[in-house]
Amino acid sequence: EYMGGTFSMFVEATEKEIEQIFALVNEAYKIELGDTGVSFKKKNRYSDLEMLANDMKNATFLLRYESEASDTSPSLISCMRLQISPTNPTICDLGPLATRPGLQAKGIGSQSLDAAVNWARSNGAQILRIEVVNHRTDVMGFYVKRGFVEVSRHGFTNENGYPEHFL
Repeated sequence: EYMGGTFSMFVEATEKEIEQIFALVNEAYKIELGDTGVSFKKKNRYSDLEMLANDMKNATFLLRYESEASDTSPSLISCMRLQISPTNPTICDLGPLATRPGLQAKGIGSQSLDAAVNWARSNGAQILRIEVVNHRTDVMGFYVKRGFVEVSRHGFTNENGYPEHFL
């Protein structure tokens, strides 16, 4: 896709991109490391490459690369994990969805979410399920603004009493 001097493309990840995915996801979620409301997540999303490699065996990681017309080496700007539920193939679980921090709030997350919806539909899913921590109202708002609705509250709460929501 060409957008005013910039090329953008979504591709399914391979093992060779594991280090880039690891770096992007952990960089994008650093906001949680210092947030007392989500102190139960005071660790990286993926603690090591082996953890990510194991996750990649069970899920698809959809990557968005972008480059300027003159650039021969595209940059990874967003990543999302998608997995068709093994117990219900009409459900696709999404998360994490990560956008490079300097590029957040510029529409990339929305475009990535659109790509996730398309991927889920093309793989037979009718429902895209996302688990969100209630304390992260910015994240809840992002999904609600895009048409997601809360369907249940997970029984898990962190030590501060914040429940997780399913959208």
